[in-house]
Amino acid sequence: MSFLISLVLLFHISFNDGSSANNYEDVRDRYFEALRNTDIALALYEEDYENMQEKDALLLAYKGALEAVLTKTTWNVFKKMNYLRQSSSTLNKAISLDPKNVEVRFLRMAVQCEIPSYLGYSENIEEDRKYILHHIADFNFEKLDPKIQCEIMKFFTNCDRFNKSEIFVLKKSMASK
Repeated sequence: MSFLISLVLLFHISFNDGSSANNYEDVRDRYFEALRNTDIALALYEEDYENMQEKDALLLAYKGALEAVLTKTTWNVFKKMNYLRQSSSTLNKAISLDPKNVEVRFLRMAVQCEIPSYLGYSENIEEDRKYILHHIADFNFEKLDPKIQCEIMKFFTNCDRFNKSEIFVLKKSMASK
C-alpha cells in the first residue's frame, strides 16, 4: 500500500485545465506522497477526486488507486469495504476506457496485490501482470520522474508476482528508455 500512497502525492492536479502532460506529473507526485503519508490521502481525495467525472483513463486509474489508499484512513470496516468497492469499480472503468495503457494496468495490479485475496478484489492480477510484461517495452519511462521510476521498480522487486527473470526484463526496459 505504501507504493500507492507514494503515487497519490504525485497528484497535484487540476482536472479541468486541459494540460494533461503537466497534470499527469502532478497527479503521480501527489499520489506517491499520499502513499507515504495517509494523513493527506482523504484531504487529497476530497479536494481533487471526490466529484470527478473524468473521461481520462489514467486520471481515473489514479483516483481508483487513491480510493484504495483511503482504506488506511479509517478503522470502520464498512467504510474500508466501501472504499475497496469504489476503488475496484473506478479502476475497472479506467481499464475499460483504455485497456492498452500499461500505467493504468500497473495501478490496478499494484492495488490488487496489496489487498488480501480473501476479500475478492484480486481477480485481475495475473491478467495485468501478463499484459505489463508483454507490453513494457512500449511504455515510455522517460516521461516519468526518476523518483516515480524508482517507486515502480521497488514495487516490481518487492511484489511476489514477478520472478527474477521477469524483474530483469522490467529493469532492462526501464533502463533502455
